[in-house]
Amino acid sequence: MTAERIVLCAVWIIVIVSLAVFVPRQKRREAVIIHFADQLFTWSLSLLLAELGWNENPVREFVKAGSTNFTFNYALYPSMCVFYCLNYPQHRPWPIRLLYSALYAGAYTLFGVLVARYTDLIHPLHWKWQMNFVLGLTVFYMIYRYYRWYFRLASRGQAGGEL
Repeated sequence: MTAERIVLCAVWIIVIVSLAVFVPRQKRREAVIIHFADQLFTWSLSLLLAELGWNENPVREFVKAGSTNFTFNYALYPSMCVFYCLNYPQHRPWPIRLLYSALYAGAYTLFGVLVARYTDLIHPLHWKWQMNFVLGLTVFYMIYRYYRWYFRLASRGQAGGEL
């Protein structure tokens, strides 16, 4: 088994275990909606980047079905977004919320940089880590806003605050 396949298997194990253990039972419905919404963005953006030639994925699960990495776009990044949204510090001051978002976007970016450097899963051709950081910030926050809107959290007073 190659290093790439080991990374992909490890990601699936970590994602499944972390979602099962760390998502509270009463929040699972919300986690599913967040996961699906983020899959829409990550899969679409990844396909666009691959088709534009900004990055390539030499080792991927479904070679004939698409030019992107299924595990990252359908499991890892949406799971990160689930934890981002469910734990967002809504009642904290804006610097704390900004730091929280930057930490998640930084983890998203760091993972991409490490995978690009040490495996053949991702090869950024015309894509820089700074763009990945901004993309992570943007997508995480957009999905968070969608999650709050979808579940009408501001009107019910759950998770507090206004949209």
